[in-house]
Amino acid sequence: MSFFDDEGNEPPTRSARPRRPAQPRGETARSRSAGGPPSDAQQLMLRRALALGIGVIVLILLVFGVKGCLDSRADSALRDYNRDVNTIVTDSNERVSKPLFEQLSSGSSNGLVQNVNQIRATAASDFSRAKALSVPGDMTEAQRHLLLALSLRSEGVEKIANDLREITGSQKRKAAERIAGSMRDFLASDVLFSQRIDPYIKQVLVDNGIQGQDIIASQFLPNDTWLSPTTVGDRLGVAGAGSSSGNTSCPSSCGHGLT
Repeated sequence: MSFFDDEGNEPPTRSARPRRPAQPRGETARSRSAGGPPSDAQQLMLRRALALGIGVIVLILLVFGVKGCLDSRADSALRDYNRDVNTIVTDSNERVSKPLFEQLSSGSSNGLVQNVNQIRATAASDFSRAKALSVPGDMTEAQRHLLLALSLRSEGVEKIANDLREITGSQKRKAAERIAGSMRDFLASDVLFSQRIDPYIKQVLVDNGIQGQDIIASQFLPNDTWLSPTTVGDRLGVAGAGSSSGNTSCPSSCGHGLT
């Protein structure tokens, strides 16, 4: 009995701890990716995406920055062109047209040819300055008509300077007629300025959103009376200029002549 009693008094043996069933490797990886820290591959992809986003933003800023600089340079070029044209037009008005007609209206032949030759040099200089302008692409049409107008003025003054040499000779009337013909060159240049040059420049400035720019008008020929040989002869003191020579008496009947 004591033997069985001794066996009943022994402490119970410690039962073994149950083992957790092993998980497959795929499930372990998924559990780590779902709740655990990101893997190195995920961190690399995240960094690449972040770098790509920053690069796109920088590229957009560069594009807008370059476009803004180009627009600013284009606006400056248009403003500079208009300013340069205004300078040349002012010179043509004040240093060519005004003194030329003052000389022609003075009624004095003393130094007339020399003075007009000096004015001719100024007109030629205006044309050369216009040829040397930096022309924006949008101003090509305006520039083409500007050169034509200034060439007409330069050539007209040159022809008048040459014809004035004959005012004191035997060809006074013909010289006055040729001078009146040169006035048509000036009239044509005025039409170019009013109908082509000024409107083109103004439209280009408006199309590019440029406001507050002055466009100086240019009228070279003071009035249309200078187109008449008689008026030119009277201003230059040439008697009978523009009238037909020879016998002015009227025979049995007189009519209207078509010149």
